[in-house]
Amino acid sequence: MDLTFQIFSSKTDKGLANVEFTLWNDDGFSKTVKSNKDGIVLIKDISYGDYGFKLTKAPEGYPQEGYRNRGLKYEKGNNEISIDGRLYEIKDGIVSYLDLAI
Repeated sequence: MDLTFQIFSSKTDKGLANVEFTLWNDDGFSKTVKSNKDGIVLIKDISYGDYGFKLTKAPEGYPQEGYRNRGLKYEKGNNEISIDGRLYEIKDGIVSYLDLAI
């Protein structure tokens, strides 16, 4: 499966470009991805399950350090994912996730 996020900034309410984060799980999966000009991130070939992810590079004008690890749960048959226990709807194949605390 592919999972697509759109990352927004609470400062501008627009998509955030050049946000880089790493996603991993206990099975040895690890992938670093970066958002495009519209704040969209595509994670290809991700299996259902539990993951950790952490922001590793923020765009210019945002702090570059101090971001904590977060938990992500992606379950088969759901049209939502859980990030740190909070549910986010997958709508038209995209998860809208506001701000990543930056």
